[in-house]
Amino acid sequence: MTIRIRRGAVVVLLLFVSTGCSSEDLPLRTDGPTPAPSEAPASTTPDVTPVPSPSPTGAEPPGPTCPNQAEAVGAALQRDPAGSGDIDGQGGHAPIFVVADEQGAPGCAGFVVADLGTEPVSAAVSFPEIDPRFGFPSFNSTADINDVPGEEIVVNVMAGASTQFVSVYTFDGAALVEVSFEKAVGDETSGVFGFGGSVGHVEAVDCVADSRVVVSSATPKGRRYALSRLFLDPLGAVWNAVGAERSIGSLRQVTNNPEFAGSPFLNCS
Repeated sequence: MTIRIRRGAVVVLLLFVSTGCSSEDLPLRTDGPTPAPSEAPASTTPDVTPVPSPSPTGAEPPGPTCPNQAEAVGAALQRDPAGSGDIDGQGGHAPIFVVADEQGAPGCAGFVVADLGTEPVSAAVSFPEIDPRFGFPSFNSTADINDVPGEEIVVNVMAGASTQFVSVYTFDGAALVEVSFEKAVGDETSGVFGFGGSVGHVEAVDCVADSRVVVSSATPKGRRYALSRLFLDPLGAVWNAVGAERSIGSLRQVTNNPEFAGSPFLNCS
């Protein structure tokens, strides 16, 4: 088994807006029978009906242990950490490692490790299309996102031509757990967040008011862009969708929303 540790780098993508888009800077139009604010400021949360979220004390159990996980974790601890963070909420700076195994099966080709001092905790990267040949998975950042004490670990799992994807890991007091979120209210869950893009499509994820997370995506519609913003309640390791907002505007108007300002979870604290 070949183990490689990759250092992550936050990539901030610059969106180039053509002069043709600037002429489309008209007020955003919101579709639907009950219009929502077209550009909700960071201090405002859409008026939605809350959906019950799982209790933070009922943390999701860790997934099945991969047969190569122990060896991968042991190899990771022999290398320099990719980053550090207050993972358990105790105020320390636990070393963080992200390790890839080129021979690992899908769902067992990458691992996230945090050394809490007494013993390391780790989680497999479940994203099945991890490709260690291109440097994935790799460390992206840490951010205090959910209601559990401590910071979450953000990990790069894939990059396309212009869009990148990350997964998030949280320490539930006993184990490191991969976060999943509803792609719509009551819909199936996903564990991968997109960010970046180009004039063909743009995506973003960040924290907004009232300790919520917004997942945004915009695609061309004529000479303007259709924007969808999904709001999540980040409790524990399962983040439920609690509302959505749709609008139409120019690319400049779309990317003026705070979540498009930079790297994923940039404004979480």
